[in-house]
Amino acid sequence: MILEQLEAFHAVVNHGGFEHASESLHVSQPAISMRVKELEKQLGIKLFIRLGRRQQLTEGGRIVEEYATRLMIVLREMNETIDELKGVRKGQLRCGAATTIAVHLLPGALVEFKKAFQGIRGLLKQRPPHSMV
Repeated sequence: MILEQLEAFHAVVNHGGFEHASESLHVSQPAISMRVKELEKQLGIKLFIRLGRRQQLTEGGRIVEEYATRLMIVLREMNETIDELKGVRKGQLRCGAATTIAVHLLPGALVEFKKAFQGIRGLLKQRPPHSMV
């Protein structure tokens, strides 16, 4: 449970507030608030000075954020390493094409690519022929 609380706290700091943190973690804003309050209760300190809708980190909050940031980096690295072990490929494919190619040829190819490489996100940008070099 403390991991979810640290993740919520970290998201509030990095996204500039409880509302944006809830959007980034795909949970309700009250759930984010509850997780942060539970973290404060477990640690026995206030993490934020609340100023209306804004919040500012306390000295203890700055310390927790430093450790939470390092922990989130390590967890992301662990998950990436496990995904590599399982053969999961992740990344992004960016593709730019003139209108005719983008409309007629690439959609089918991108669908097949997506089937073969599910962890890779595709991005297609259509450009007029004169802008392609």
